[in-house]
Amino acid sequence: MDVKCQYLLAIRPPAELTDEIHQIRIAFAEKYNCKAALKPPVHITLLPNFWMLP
Repeated sequence: MDVKCQYLLAIRPPAELTDEIHQIRIAFAEKYNCKAALKPPVHITLLPNFWMLP
């Protein structure tokens, strides 16, 4: 049986920008009571999740 794996193509911004984005995410999470916004690391998605054989 072929097992497909899930992939995502993303980049992580420089530390200075990451810190600024994280502060925005914290404010969003508090304002809208959305703690899930803080779970993934700060990144820029280039290609959304997709499945394929490894």
